Amino acid sequence: MPIEVAEAHAPLIYVRVHGTVRDSDVAEAAAVFDRIFLRGEKFTSLADIRDLTGIPGAAERKAIADWMRRIEPEMKRHCVGAGNLMKSSVVRGAMTAIYWLFEPPVPQHYPATLEDGIDWCVQRLAAAGVDAAPNRASLLADVAPKIAI
Repeated sequence: MPIEVAEAHAPLIYVRVHGTVRDSDVAEAAAVFDRIFLRGEKFTSLADIRDLTGIPGAAERKAIADWMRRIEPEMKRHCVGAGNLMKSSVVRGAMTAIYWLFEPPVPQHYPATLEDGIDWCVQRLAAAGVDAAPNRASLLADVAPKIAI
């Protein structure tokens, strides 16, 4: 699946997006986030979209925007920040287009590296009273060997 949501290191949620995203992929990722919201706990997400190979089409952008509108109350209640790790100016442009359709309900961050993104997420959680420092090392150890940092 082009969207992989890793919950094992919660409250640090790592989302890897690669290949070309279809609207059905968005629906599958949304189902995972619905489970995360049901926990009722604070979390951060770090979306690693450096390996996205195709710009989401109009249907996919609409599916993402519709989903983001639907989850806005839950995001405001539970998510203390969302990092977006990307390398392409074209992809940043696509994200900008999505945010024209939808203003994000939580602070956004665009880190230069995976480690910077994880550190920002840990800091956001700490500011919300959640200690995610132990999860930092396990997430980095789990994710780093699988991707190009």
